[in-house]
Amino acid sequence: MRTITWKSIAAPGQAFHLATNGPRDWRSVDVHAHDFAELFWVTHGSGRHDVNGQSRPLTPNQVVFLRPTDGHAVSCTPQSEFGMINLAFPARNLGFLRERYSAEAPDFWPVAASLPATVTLNTGQARWLYSAFDLLRTAPRSQLALDRFLLNLLNELGGRGSLAAWHGAPDWLRQACLAIRAPQHFRRGPRGLAALAGRSLEHVSRVLKQHTGKTPSEVVNDARLDYAARQLSADDAKILDVVHDCGFRSVSHFYACFRQQFGVSPRRYRLRSKGVF
Repeated sequence: MRTITWKSIAAPGQAFHLATNGPRDWRSVDVHAHDFAELFWVTHGSGRHDVNGQSRPLTPNQVVFLRPTDGHAVSCTPQSEFGMINLAFPARNLGFLRERYSAEAPDFWPVAASLPATVTLNTGQARWLYSAFDLLRTAPRSQLALDRFLLNLLNELGGRGSLAAWHGAPDWLRQACLAIRAPQHFRRGPRGLAALAGRSLEHVSRVLKQHTGKTPSEVVNDARLDYAARQLSADDAKILDVVHDCGFRSVSHFYACFRQQFGVSPRRYRLRSKGVF
């Protein structure tokens, strides 16, 4: 297995390397390792990711966070119209992120996990990432530009609370709790979390409580409320529509949960987010 080095892909002084592969110029990538960190976003089409001896499907809006220790390959069929954006940067940046933000943000490059973290973006997150990559594409290849992107990414995908407290939790649980943030999953409730984990709801409940102190319902409600807060801030949709879009069956229950989480009513939250200072 060949190893791709940072010096072989980046010019001296560059803090990151950004590449876009469209359907016309895509080629399958052989199994390789590297001495840097990276992430890639599947923008369209489908493919396969062979990583650390396991094979996983790649579908649109998946983001995969690769560590230097991961040996992997990406493949697709010519008919799949597969495309992705790849960001690579020196591994020392991971240590900086863990040192500064481990208590506030999830570690998308966990050291001990057997597989790299994979997140499926919702529509709003995909729009944000498209804009963020567009900005990064035209920015100087500087440390400032990289830090801005990575910190905004952690904030956008991490949501409230810390996944760092979940160190030692099994990889399937971490992956499921990240994936449940997508509307198509959290609308299914706790059973959607169990389906993502590939375990029974009882087993998920037991392991989740052991590692996080939370129940599946609490994790799902956190995802729903984060989504609701983003919707209230981003557009003028009726609050009742936001309630139903988040999968809450009871409006009064939504209001109670929202106020407990954010300290204000949904209407007040919207007014604050759109206020002029």
